[in-house]
Amino acid sequence: MKTNSTKNAVRIAVCNQKGGVGKTMSCFNIAGVLARDYKKKVLVVDIDSQANLTKSMLSENIMEYEAEHGIGTWFADHITLDHVIEHLPHNKDLVNQSVIKAKIVIRGGNPAKWRGIDVLPGSRNLAVTQMYENNDMDEIISHIRRTVQRPYEYDFVLFDLPPALSDLSAVSLIASDYVLIPATADSNAMDGISELMETVENVRINSTNKNLQILGIFFTNYDVRYSYDSQLYDIARDTLGDLFITTPVRRGSAAKCSMQLGCPLAWYKRTCPTAKDYEKITKEIIARIDSVKQEKTEHEKRSVQK
Repeated sequence: MKTNSTKNAVRIAVCNQKGGVGKTMSCFNIAGVLARDYKKKVLVVDIDSQANLTKSMLSENIMEYEAEHGIGTWFADHITLDHVIEHLPHNKDLVNQSVIKAKIVIRGGNPAKWRGIDVLPGSRNLAVTQMYENNDMDEIISHIRRTVQRPYEYDFVLFDLPPALSDLSAVSLIASDYVLIPATADSNAMDGISELMETVENVRINSTNKNLQILGIFFTNYDVRYSYDSQLYDIARDTLGDLFITTPVRRGSAAKCSMQLGCPLAWYKRTCPTAKDYEKITKEIIARIDSVKQEKTEHEKRSVQK
């Protein structure tokens, strides 16, 4: 019997209404840490029409396919999220056909192989894709089943959201347990964070997802040499309190190289500063999720005792 492989997964929307803050880089590298260091099964869902997460995480898959079939054929020949959205009311199994097991090549001459990360790929067609009635992201994700090729349950689902709020962003937030917010140390950072916090609160109030929580906010592209970055960091820490994840992701060329090669830093260059930062952030994410679960369990126990 096929069972829902995402039922017990922790769902995290990586989101910021501002572009260029490292959402895709964070999804890419947090997925890598979860898979490599914690042995978790991870599904990443690319909701951005630029499809940068798809291009990076499936770099090896795309290169192998196009070497045989021609440049530009991978996206033309594969099922992407826009196809799933369009056909889900009539073909609920299409989402299972769309999920790709990411092949990752690591240094040392090791062959490309699956290392625990799957991808529900996006495409540029998402920019004009409309959600249909009763065709939300929760329904899409819930139709992903355990199969012979995928005989496991996912531990995490990471949504890479586009910078602009859209119907796709809204339904992804509704389908999520938590929101993780990367931000940069610039003059618009706090304003953008405030707007996004309002958006999350509106989702809680106006949708069926009353339990959506902000998991944390952290800085990316952080440069310790610039006093301005340090000043914004101090302001964010003092303003946001417990919501602020105090580990900033330091700027470094290795992160860009790893995305171009399709190999998260956890495998590509785990000793570099950026890789160490993502290790610490992922550890903090897991600790915060465990804390929420513990609080929920204790609350349920108190309710039963009453």
